[in-house]
Amino acid sequence: MPVPIFEITEQRVECAQLPPEMSPLLAYWDGKRSGGRMPRRRDIDPLEFKDFLGRVNLVEIKAPPERFIFRVLGTRFPLRPGGARDGQGISIIPPAIYRNMLARQFEEGCALGAPTLYANTFVFDGMSYSYMRLMLPLGDDRETVDRLLLLSHGRYAEQDHFWAHWAQRQRRRAVI
Repeated sequence: MPVPIFEITEQRVECAQLPPEMSPLLAYWDGKRSGGRMPRRRDIDPLEFKDFLGRVNLVEIKAPPERFIFRVLGTRFPLRPGGARDGQGISIIPPAIYRNMLARQFEEGCALGAPTLYANTFVFDGMSYSYMRLMLPLGDDRETVDRLLLLSHGRYAEQDHFWAHWAQRQRRRAVI
């Protein structure tokens, strides 16, 4: 039986094309900058954007080898086999193509130090799902990125079904 290929299409999108459902978090972030390039982590109060909490992740930026560490994972993200948990880095996330995409996008978010929006589509074994990820940089000195506040927007039933199918196929391959 041939092994299904996991494919990703990613595209950086101008923030002007941000879906209306995501705009309030960008406006919140912008209002917290206080004249700086970006807000500090301590300027951000999750209770002020509680409607987004299930879809928000916070990633800490460190020196290599484990550069990106999840500090907060929104409850809307499925706990899939091999997926990161709070306090874990992206290096454990399968498949490698997904892990590499995250690293590229997070590196770009750090380099730009400005809001960054991506449209991502995953395809595996005849299934697909698409979502958008907004990355909002945070920095204790308001200039250097030390965290990324991430907001995802997509069809969550499709996301859950996609990852459940992927995990099932991985388990089946491990048995064979």
